[in-house]
Amino acid sequence: MWQVRLVDAVTKVLPGQEPPALTAAFSGLIGERLSFQVALLPPPSANSAPADTVTVSVTADDAYVQLWQVGLVPVTVPCFTDHDPDMLATLPTLLPDPLYPSTGQVAFSHVGWHSLWVDVELGPGTRQIVVTVSQGAEVLFRHPLAVRLVPQELGRSRVRFLQWLHADALADQLGVSPYSPAHWASLRSYLEAAADMGVTGVLAPLWTPPLDTAEGTYRTNVQLLDFRRVDGRIVMDTSELDRWLDEVTGAGLRDIECPHLFTQWGARATPQIWVDGRREFGWDVAATDPRYREFLTEVLPPLRAHLERAVGAEHVWWHVSDEPHAHNVGSYSQASAIVQDLLAGAQVLDAVSAPELATLVQTPVVATDAVRQFWQAGRRADWVYHCVAQNRAVANRFIAQPATRHRILAEQLFLSGAQGFLHWGLNFYYTALARHRIDPYQDTCAGGALPGGDPFILYPGLDGLALPSLRQRILGAAWQDLAVFEAAERTVGRAAVVALLGSRAYDESQTSAVELLRRRHAVDDLLS
Repeated sequence: MWQVRLVDAVTKVLPGQEPPALTAAFSGLIGERLSFQVALLPPPSANSAPADTVTVSVTADDAYVQLWQVGLVPVTVPCFTDHDPDMLATLPTLLPDPLYPSTGQVAFSHVGWHSLWVDVELGPGTRQIVVTVSQGAEVLFRHPLAVRLVPQELGRSRVRFLQWLHADALADQLGVSPYSPAHWASLRSYLEAAADMGVTGVLAPLWTPPLDTAEGTYRTNVQLLDFRRVDGRIVMDTSELDRWLDEVTGAGLRDIECPHLFTQWGARATPQIWVDGRREFGWDVAATDPRYREFLTEVLPPLRAHLERAVGAEHVWWHVSDEPHAHNVGSYSQASAIVQDLLAGAQVLDAVSAPELATLVQTPVVATDAVRQFWQAGRRADWVYHCVAQNRAVANRFIAQPATRHRILAEQLFLSGAQGFLHWGLNFYYTALARHRIDPYQDTCAGGALPGGDPFILYPGLDGLALPSLRQRILGAAWQDLAVFEAAERTVGRAAVVALLGSRAYDESQTSAVELLRRRHAVDDLLS
């Protein structure tokens, strides 16, 4: 006998575990994307695939409906050994994550439960969704879902979301030259997929970002700017940059994040920068080399002016060096001093996790597991980030975490009054420190160095175009939540929204799907 059930969008359907049935009411704003899942378990047989085609059909009045088959990927490092108990798995396993476009015909590729992910973009007339599952002419399941529509358009959250897009990873995956037609097509799809989950800006490779690179090695050169020396002076061709800016704004992004001016974890060397078709700066040129200061003195003022004309100064973000630690105070201070006058009046932010570094950074981007330390030290944490190290108690995007650990970030950002969030891994398709390329469908853990899902949240299709994941959809829902919380705040005041959400610090991330959805629907009530 077939088992079919509807499942909410903050539950991951595991092959060997019966999923809880959907109990939450369907509620949302006009233009909001509501999601749920149709989970299926075939009757016992000698073959995992049924003889007849099984089709899922979803109809909704005045709404755009899209179906996705949920795929499984290997996760060899679900978590580190010091993990907290809120995990779906702690040993190597297969877990659901990639989403493949579906016409509704279910592909039965393994034993156990399968699921289709359903996206419904609400229109002003959406009141009901009907789900039908058929095998041939036989209807196995039919269920109507009532939609309570909040008569208000969904806006955009004020919280900025910067995400590192690795342009070289897309060229390397496709085996094409950077900024060839195939590369631009791939980039465009990744920009659109990033915007689709709430991202406001991606890392723009003005020069190849000096990030996650083994010392002494160089990643594929994806420098957008063409620097030439003419009569002893630097001439800057911005043709490729201007196309990048057009693609970024065309995808719906509004912020430009510039690559770091010095190497990661200490600011000891210069980035890989090419001039006259050859590498002029890199690991072999110290951060304090006078030639680099001379170069920046020529380049940064016109570059700043160009970017600010294109998108506005309030949408351009600069970095000195990523993740300096307490023992890097000296080198980071030196690097900051080298560019301080050149970045005067600009927005500068860097990821830090030690309160003693906060005074060195114009805008610290604080690790979520260090926010409490910053507050206790009397420091602000207006921008936050998480990555591999934030593996206990806080929200993150590891594949082996419950979906609630992804989506609860919205509540934490709202309750803390955050201005921005940063993450490093949109599409890092490499082993640790970019030593080798990987197949992201076979290796989700950067060669075993990182918890599965930390390096990327999008998958490459066969044509190089971006495919979403469960986590991408769940984070997109989180940014919708943020927009709704902010709309309610404008309508009834912050105190009323906080009273419904409760007190929730960054290191208080465990919650049930039922409770998370209940809180979101209670906020909808404030707008009804």
